[in-house]
Amino acid sequence: MLVDLYDWSGRVRTIDISKKGARFCPYKDIEAQASLIFRRLHEQELFTKMRRTEFVSEVADFYDITNRLHPFREGNGRTQRIFMTQLIRNAGYSFDFADADGDIIMIATIQAANGVKDLLRELFTNLIY
Repeated sequence: MLVDLYDWSGRVRTIDISKKGARFCPYKDIEAQASLIFRRLHEQELFTKMRRTEFVSEVADFYDITNRLHPFREGNGRTQRIFMTQLIRNAGYSFDFADADGDIIMIATIQAANGVKDLLRELFTNLIY
């Protein structure tokens, strides 16, 4: 079965995008910002040596900054959920995005993009065990 894909599928975006009033990282800054974000993750040893409270806070912050990075034109949310699930499980916790309400995730990410991360932290606190 042949599946048609966009010419830009699987590539870092080359246009600026926004969603529901939230502007994502300018495309010209994606590579530099991604380098900083993932260097920090590496320096923090993938969050594997943290107490739960600190771990949840770091996961929520990491989710927010990677969401705002939004490196692709499509598929960012799916890619991010898979990566976050693996990151959390790698640190020894159980976690499943299927246990979360998609509308609450959307509200939490919009609030976090506007500087209010309380709901996002609460969401991860309730989902990580």
